[in-house]
Amino acid sequence: MGAWVLAGFSDEKPLANAARGVRRDGFVQVEAYTPYQSEVVMESLPGGTRVALVVLLGGFAGIGTGLLIQWWCNAFNFPINVGGRPTLSLPTYLPICFECMVLFGSIAGLYAFFIFCRLPKLDHALQKSELFARHTVDRFVLAVRWESAAPSRPLVKRLRELGASEVEEVGDP
Repeated sequence: MGAWVLAGFSDEKPLANAARGVRRDGFVQVEAYTPYQSEVVMESLPGGTRVALVVLLGGFAGIGTGLLIQWWCNAFNFPINVGGRPTLSLPTYLPICFECMVLFGSIAGLYAFFIFCRLPKLDHALQKSELFARHTVDRFVLAVRWESAAPSRPLVKRLRELGASEVEEVGDP
């Protein structure tokens, strides 16, 4: 049983400092919600994505699939020797391999994006918060996951020390 502790900030720099401080304290699930994209906030949060690696692997799978299908059709299943051409002719297979690479990579990237972002989120505890509802208008919100069964007063106190103007706790449904 856990809860989310939301901290509201009026500017992006205190939010970034609070995110760094909370991460130094050992909290792993830290999310920031801002009215606009902020590089300062993005640098303070855990970064890195595995979507690019999945797209690369999907592209390699597409190349392999394209080569395999063409080899199967032209060299194994229905071989027709026209003019002494080789059974595995890579220059003639390149366009299909490229198209398969693009297709497989884009589909893998789309699925990876949805999986890594845990989408679709049709119901989330943060959607019931008044503070969270204002994050697109005039507030910068830092959400920290509190996993302990004990009250979250130490985290609330720490967020106030880091400059939060409003702090709210939202329990899981």
